[in-house]
Amino acid sequence: GQLNNLTLFVNQSGAGRLANVSNGSAILNNSVNSVTLASGEGLANRSVSWLVEACDVAGNCANSSARVVHGDTALPSVTLNAPANGFWSGNASGLVTFYVTPSEQVFGILRNVSLFINVSSAGRVFNESNESAVSNGSVASISLNAGMGVVNGSRSWLFEACDEASNCVNSSARVVHGDTAVPSVSLNAPGDNAFNGNVSGLVTFYATPSEQVF
Repeated sequence: GQLNNLTLFVNQSGAGRLANVSNGSAILNNSVNSVTLASGEGLANRSVSWLVEACDVAGNCANSSARVVHGDTALPSVTLNAPANGFWSGNASGLVTFYVTPSEQVFGILRNVSLFINVSSAGRVFNESNESAVSNGSVASISLNAGMGVVNGSRSWLFEACDEASNCVNSSARVVHGDTAVPSVSLNAPGDNAFNGNVSGLVTFYATPSEQVF
């Protein structure tokens, strides 16, 4: 029951393996032990396969199965496609669909993109995440949830993109306006069936328009 050391091997493959570091002291039997990658062997934007070899004081050694770990320290990017900043929507339901192109530079794997609305210095409101079929460098879309539509008002919005290493980045914020109310117009002059005696035939018409929302 006495262990001698634990050795971490990285880049495990059929061609061989590279000894990284051994833990030769205070090894706890039947308990969790830790071995840290040696200096200069970190996982900065790369993948390594790894396993651990345990040896007892009699020289009996056993290897674990191999696993792979990925290191990704780079932020993804996110490009807003539509609607344009200041877009006006006349949809009676107030629903708007937003389009974004997320991109992950290291492994090309994105975890999700999320739409946030009512963005301000005080915070933001989560709307929905697209957690499936988020293709790297392809356009993704999310629509406003029921009850969050832009009906006769304005909402600020942005997208957040996250990769599998939980590196997340926010886009800049945009504003969308919703206006479903019909404006009104009142005729002022000339009156109905009015006569015009101008020899040139020119007539000037006067009207008063009114917009109720904005």
